[in-house]
Amino acid sequence: MKLWQYQNSSSNLSLLKKNPLLAHLLAARGIDTDEKADIFLNPEKKDYLPFSVFKDAEKVITRIKTALEQKEKIIVYGDFDTDGVTSTAILYKTLKKIGADVDYYLPDRDEESHGLNNKAVLTLISKQKAKLIITVDCGISNAAEVKLAKSFKADVIITDHHEAPEVLPEAFAIINPKAQGVLDEKTSAEDIESLCYLSGAGIAFKLASAILTEFNEKDFIKELEPIAALGTIGDIVPLKAENRRIAACGIRAMQNGVNLGIKRLFENADKKNLAAINSEAVAFVAVPRINAVGRLKKADISLKLLISDDINEIDEITKILNDTNDKRQKLCDEAFNRAKEQVEANPELYKNAIVICDEETHVGILGLSASKLVETYAKPAFVMRKDENMYRCSCRGLKGVNIYEILNENAELFAGYGGHELAGGFSFDGNVTTFEKVKEAIDNTVDEQTGGQEIPDILNIDLKINPEDINMNLVETVKMLAPFGAANPVPVFSAEKIRIADIRFMGQNKNHMKLICTGENGTVLECVKWFTSEFAGEKDEEINLAFTPETNEFNGKISVQLMIKDVQFTDADSHQEKSTYKIIDCRTQQGGFDKIYDFLQTTKKSVAIFAENNKTTEECKKNEIFSYCFTRDEIPENKDMIIFADMPPSHAFLKKCMQKNKKEMLFMKYKEPTEDAKEILSKIAGMLKYAKSSYDGKTTVVALRNALNFEEDILLTALDLFKDTGFADFEITDGKQIKIKEFQSIPTSRIVKENKFLDFAEKYLGYINHAKAINTLQPENFKKYILK
Repeated sequence: MKLWQYQNSSSNLSLLKKNPLLAHLLAARGIDTDEKADIFLNPEKKDYLPFSVFKDAEKVITRIKTALEQKEKIIVYGDFDTDGVTSTAILYKTLKKIGADVDYYLPDRDEESHGLNNKAVLTLISKQKAKLIITVDCGISNAAEVKLAKSFKADVIITDHHEAPEVLPEAFAIINPKAQGVLDEKTSAEDIESLCYLSGAGIAFKLASAILTEFNEKDFIKELEPIAALGTIGDIVPLKAENRRIAACGIRAMQNGVNLGIKRLFENADKKNLAAINSEAVAFVAVPRINAVGRLKKADISLKLLISDDINEIDEITKILNDTNDKRQKLCDEAFNRAKEQVEANPELYKNAIVICDEETHVGILGLSASKLVETYAKPAFVMRKDENMYRCSCRGLKGVNIYEILNENAELFAGYGGHELAGGFSFDGNVTTFEKVKEAIDNTVDEQTGGQEIPDILNIDLKINPEDINMNLVETVKMLAPFGAANPVPVFSAEKIRIADIRFMGQNKNHMKLICTGENGTVLECVKWFTSEFAGEKDEEINLAFTPETNEFNGKISVQLMIKDVQFTDADSHQEKSTYKIIDCRTQQGGFDKIYDFLQTTKKSVAIFAENNKTTEECKKNEIFSYCFTRDEIPENKDMIIFADMPPSHAFLKKCMQKNKKEMLFMKYKEPTEDAKEILSKIAGMLKYAKSSYDGKTTVVALRNALNFEEDILLTALDLFKDTGFADFEITDGKQIKIKEFQSIPTSRIVKENKFLDFAEKYLGYINHAKAINTLQPENFKKYILK
């Protein structure tokens, strides 16, 4: 359950009178002066910080000049994710532009992992005769590898943005704002903060801009902006300060088709309207495709997309990217489902953090699976894979838990590690330490960070608004705050006392939900939540809604559509009671007891089966599931699932089952009872006569009740009617044993005239209505009836 937390939106900005909504949204983002507001809304007004803020700036430019003059081989050494690929593309294209003898190297995710490695360094120096290696988005933790390169007379310039160790590599130069002593002492705290926000692509872009300025090629900087924006958004760094300008300028360049590879990437992903490209499109269309090949194939495929000018090659690459991304999505879903099974089978093992090992998961999917686990359970996730005896792990965190600090605290357990506050990775040798020891260490460190408290799943909400204020003006005002991303999310609003008018599930797999809601004044709201196939709400239920507003175009008509972030039910206590239960509707499915048998052989759930009719119990015995059965006289407790093989005799009985077993209830198709009260009286009479002739006049209330299915009170009313009219003479003991003495021939026409028959008919009609509800109601009304 999310905790809604409203932002402080009191504002003194001068635009408060002109556009109060915009002023409040800026205030919620900490924009408290007109100057800050002007720069935020117009990010290109503020110049980039000069490259000279780095102490080694001049040294780096001079070394690159020397490499050009002496025709030395330069290698740009990158990484396989979007930030690493874009960083490499930026510097490679820049060095090519000024005429350098340059090549690139991207490590293989499966075989090499992140950063420099000795084998690659030796290969680059011995086979490619590299004299200068420039790292991008990596290198700051590779002291040994840098030392190796240096011993072979090759210089290494490190450009990176990751957290730096206390002892830095002995590189020729270091361009990393997070490294100690790298920035000019006169750099202000505000500028240092801005530089530390930069991604690897942002750092590479600053170096590239300095090189191009030095070589009088400043116009080429425009060519690099869309690539820098792709890396900045892809690495989920805060879209503040310089990052905001990089993203804004880069998105505009994408809209103008500046980079052919990026242009075709969108067009071949059915995003042909380039003018509609925004940060969300970059994050959810371009970035996953760039990342996918680095996860499952070779990252240089994506790199070629960004540096090529050959449209045929580019289109071939985009097809590979699309196909690989589809495969990545499938693998990710499978990995997440396996992880979810582990967590939900033993939730007590994952109280502080989710630390699992899944040997089936592709190494390139570990981080994606971890991200989905964090999103689902609001806990830090550490997902590992074991190859032979070597473990590799991707970690994802959330606010309140610092991943890098966790890894740093347990560094002695790892063969290598790295990352930042919200993400990281490590590896360890199973011969040196065990998975159990690593899991325990991580669990303890998380416990220390959180003080043993559960991490709240906080949803930050900018403003509460009235439903009638949800219109195109709201959407246009929100767009003024773009580009959106980390540290500048799309504004979230809330509206209260919204009534659900309709619930629909869309898509081929019915895994997207649409709610049609109405406000108190009749305002109709169209709301969507992607990748949602279940919803605990019902029609006419009142909710509070948290959402982001968007425009939706369909058949030429543009309307406002609300993207659901969370739903709170106005009558939370009543809803909580209802949502405790999961209703499994099998009324239209073929097969029966054989399927139940197959299910019981594989499930880890505790199951009980309601079965008391003779025919039903015989089927249960035949299918070897009778040991799971119970009757209404012995309702079990605390079962994970109740299967109703026989129809529950009444709603009151259902409620008893629900009160004692608050999880899942499965319903099948049941035989329709006769609606004629006279016919059911004749059936009861026939059963009594059969007992008289075949069982010496002996039977029980329970036996008759079970055969008829309905509640005991209806049967006893019928028996009283028979006795009062003189149709039958019998005795019923306290133990509900029935001893039938004799019968008299009484016309049915006389029986139905008795007042007690009307009493019986009324009670039986209640049972008929119950049976109809169980058998014929539409799924949403069926669930509503059961939970009422």
